[in-house]
Amino acid sequence: LEAVVSTQSTGERKESLVAAKEYIRNDPSGRDEAEVELLTVKQGMEPPKFTGHFQAWDPRKWSGGKSYEELVAQFGDELVKSVDQELEKYSRKYSYEVLAKKIVPDGVDVVNKERYLEDGDFLEVFGMTLADYDKLPKWKQIRAKKAVDLF
Repeated sequence: LEAVVSTQSTGERKESLVAAKEYIRNDPSGRDEAEVELLTVKQGMEPPKFTGHFQAWDPRKWSGGKSYEELVAQFGDELVKSVDQELEKYSRKYSYEVLAKKIVPDGVDVVNKERYLEDGDFLEVFGMTLADYDKLPKWKQIRAKKAVDLF
């Protein structure tokens, strides 16, 4: 089984991956995660073992006219990843310097950059722990993020 995930926001992408895993865990046929290969596939870069299930599939519609083999040569391992590999990027922590940039690493929800700060950096940047930050009213959280360029 391959899960094709192509959504807009970081939060939606993460939740679609979680939903795919949850679906297998609750599948009434008795399948479990160890037996099912869950993969993410970038649009236009679907491998033949996926597209072969659809007779009317147009392999060149989203791929710019390139074959799957040409796309693999161009992009390598970025075409298909396991859901677990993809989920890992949503729990990574980064330094303040990385998160203060306008373009952040894939998997970082730009609306909640502070959630991806390494613990030591969070304390240094905000002068409080994440737990204390979470106790603040929303308007104070926004003001704090603006003050440190994480908004």
